[in-house]
Amino acid sequence: MSLEVGSAERMVWQVTGEEQVMLIYERPEPVKKRAEQLKQPGEKVYIQPLEFRLYGGSYFWVRFDHGNHDWYLIVDKDGNVPRRDQKVDDLLIAGLSVGSAYNDLNFNEKMSKKKDDLILKKYLPLFRKVKEYISDRNPALQTDYDQFEKLVNTTIELQPKMRKGFKEIERLGKFFHRKRYITDELYEEFREVHYPTAKYGFLQGYEQVKSYPARKKVISYLFRSGKVVWALKLLYLHINFWSDKLESEQQKGFDNMHRIFIEGKRGEVEEYMLRHCRNPE
Repeated sequence: MSLEVGSAERMVWQVTGEEQVMLIYERPEPVKKRAEQLKQPGEKVYIQPLEFRLYGGSYFWVRFDHGNHDWYLIVDKDGNVPRRDQKVDDLLIAGLSVGSAYNDLNFNEKMSKKKDDLILKKYLPLFRKVKEYISDRNPALQTDYDQFEKLVNTTIELQPKMRKGFKEIERLGKFFHRKRYITDELYEEFREVHYPTAKYGFLQGYEQVKSYPARKKVISYLFRSGKVVWALKLLYLHINFWSDKLESEQQKGFDNMHRIFIEGKRGEVEEYMLRHCRNPE
C-alpha cells in the first residue's frame, strides 16, 4: 500500500497489447544538428521524441547528459535556439511533466489499477469497534487513533480519484507514443489531470508517514489490553504502509513532493532544470 513515485526520466521501450509501437523516431535533422553543435565534450544527447506544438511554434526538448549533471535546451523545428524567456521556461517544464506520461506507461498503468481503498473499506467495521473501545477505555489515545483513522479515510477518498487520473494519463501517454506531438489543447488536458493525480497519490503516502508513530501506539495498546485479534489485523495494515524511516531515495522523492504539494513551491527537479537551461539569455 506504499506510495510509489514515477520518474520523468524512466524510459519505457515497449507498450504491450494493442497499443504496441516501435519507439524509433527520427527527430528533425536541423534539431539533431543543432543539439550536436551545442553538445559539450563528454556529454550524451537525448532529444525527447515529441514535437511540442505549443505557444504558436514547433519545439523540441533536449537534454545533455554529463554523468553527474545535466543541461537542457529548447530548439525549434528548424534548429533555431530561442532566447531565454518565460515561453522557454514553460516549454522546459512542459517537456519534464509530459515525460511522466510518455516515459512511464507501465508505471501509470500499474497505478491506475491500485485498489487499496477497497481493501481498507473491509476494515471499517473493525475501526468503528476500536474507536469506541479507545473512547471508553483510554481517551488519552484518541488523537493517535484519529491519525490512524484519517489515513484510512484519506486512502478511501483519494485512491479512486487517483486511479481515474492515472488512467487518463496512461491514455494520453499512449496517444503521444502514436502521434509524437502535443498541442496546446492536449497540453491543457494533460495539465488538468496531471497535478491533482500526483497530489492524490502523494497525500496518501504523506498520511502514512505522518501517522506512523500513532499507529504503533494504537496497536501496542490493543495488544496490552488483550485485544489481540484486533491488534493483529491492524498490524497487518501497519506493516504494509510506509514507516517514517524512509530509504535515502524514498526520502528524497518524498521531500520533493512535500515541497510541491504541501509547501506550494516548485519541485527540486524543476528548479534544477531551470538553472541548467542552455538557451541564451
